[in-house]
Amino acid sequence: MVLAFLLVVVVDGSPHNANGDIYFNSIVTCGEYANWIERTAPTSWQTQRLQKQTKIQAYCVPKLVNPKETQIFK
Repeated sequence: MVLAFLLVVVVDGSPHNANGDIYFNSIVTCGEYANWIERTAPTSWQTQRLQKQTKIQAYCVPKLVNPKETQIFK
């Protein structure tokens, strides 16, 4: 078992799971993806870094997973 970080995306209050769970080996990388997901709103390039989407949340959760059974992204 290894420690990995699960990317959780919540859309309008419901967990979104497109094609299965996405695990990262680094909290930094997982956090960057979570940040990009939250900030990819239909805004201009000047305000994109200042505004978050209102109905999408993304965060990372630490989990112990078996690396032989789970794909873990770098």
